[in-house]
Amino acid sequence: MAVSEELLTNVLPQELVEKITFLLNILQIVGVAIILYLLFNIVNIFLSKKKERELKKISDNLEIIKQNLLSRPI
Repeated sequence: MAVSEELLTNVLPQELVEKITFLLNILQIVGVAIILYLLFNIVNIFLSKKKERELKKISDNLEIIKQNLLSRPI
């Protein structure tokens, strides 16, 4: 923090300093939560892209199998 708590206590009343530090702590917690949420979503995007590629590969293979079954004489 740029302004130390000791300097704040000399200038502002103790009650106000406690409220300010409480709000700053809450803002830090919210910031950490937002960073964790963003990291979770980034990892989720990579995993969903991987899953999408695998499903595309399975779909292509299924089409090849379907064509082979339809082209075989009975």
